Amino acid sequence: MTESNAERFLNAFSEIEEKLAQQQGRREKGDDWAPFGEMLTSSTTLLQRQKDSLRQYAKLRNAIAHGKRLGGKPIADPREDTVHSIEKIRDDLLRPPRLVNALSDYGRPQVFELEDSISAFLSLVVEKSFSQAPVRDGESYRLITTNAVARHLAPSLIEHDIVGTATIGEVLEFAETGDRLEMLTPSATVLEAINLFSGEASTKVEPPSALLVLDATKQHLPQLLCSRADLSVLYAQLDV
Repeated sequence: MTESNAERFLNAFSEIEEKLAQQQGRREKGDDWAPFGEMLTSSTTLLQRQKDSLRQYAKLRNAIAHGKRLGGKPIADPREDTVHSIEKIRDDLLRPPRLVNALSDYGRPQVFELEDSISAFLSLVVEKSFSQAPVRDGESYRLITTNAVARHLAPSLIEHDIVGTATIGEVLEFAETGDRLEMLTPSATVLEAINLFSGEASTKVEPPSALLVLDATKQHLPQLLCSRADLSVLYAQLDV
């Protein structure tokens, strides 16, 4: 028998409530019940707008659960778009969309070396309209940006009106604190990326300018480069 909208809504709400309790270790602590609003406030796996929607849905849940019934079933049915919305939040919470899947069309980023000529990076800027790229620095990666190039070349352009033969390594000395690259694993979620760019993931350092996903091989090769310009695409993955 097909579930009614009320049944679908209550089931989705229950699954969200249970998942939040698990994520926050409330079951392990023997806390069989916790205020839903408190769990929403403590959650780091939901966007603020998802939390706001769920607070409204909590009121609807109470109205349905404690309202009149006919044949053991709620007589009030939420609208289809309301049910779809809470089911989308549930799905994103139980199976968070991964960053590599959200930006799968991008392909692997072009990686530069410290000794590469800056002209190689500038060619990428012209051909692809990119403004940044990862640079291998030993076993780690840094971020070369058009901002750093401009600051490096400015004195030469002013004095000699030439670009010069600078390497990427030399230009990186002009990188600002905000030109930070953070490495992630392939399991990184869309929400993790959003929280990193917003600064909600850490209060100790400035948010990164870009995120580099490294694959799971022993070489840890770059799999995906994600920048703040991709935020609209990331938010669209969690659209409620």
